[in-house]
Amino acid sequence: MQHDTTEAAAMPARGIDGFLGTRASIGMDVVLVGLIALLPVLAWSVALVRRGNYAAHKRLQLFIVAALVAALVVTAAALAAFAARAAAQRLRPVLVLIERQFHQFFIRPFEPKGIRQQIGRDDRIGRTFQRGLLTE
Repeated sequence: MQHDTTEAAAMPARGIDGFLGTRASIGMDVVLVGLIALLPVLAWSVALVRRGNYAAHKRLQLFIVAALVAALVVTAAALAAFAARAAAQRLRPVLVLIERQFHQFFIRPFEPKGIRQQIGRDDRIGRTFQRGLLTE
């Protein structure tokens, strides 16, 4: 598969909405910052155990588990949203073609004569549109 380096390279990359300056989503940026912020909390938890403060260590470990579960949920939601967008993009040409075929076979036979010229439709537009779908 060859990559188009002419117009595609000049276009800005889509999906850049995170605050770290990468192409990752804002959810992934929040997860990364949150996981890095948990490192000092883990060190604090180890210090609490060494001092013998087991009750505070327990509460801190419960907080860490809750933060990790939240990070897992955000990651799963971001991946599911990405997969849904990709599936919708793959299905779009098929859905447009189905819509056109439905219109051609069920709506067009019942249109009054000459309506296509009145509303500005032309068969050349349809052929150009279908040709564009087939080349994508």
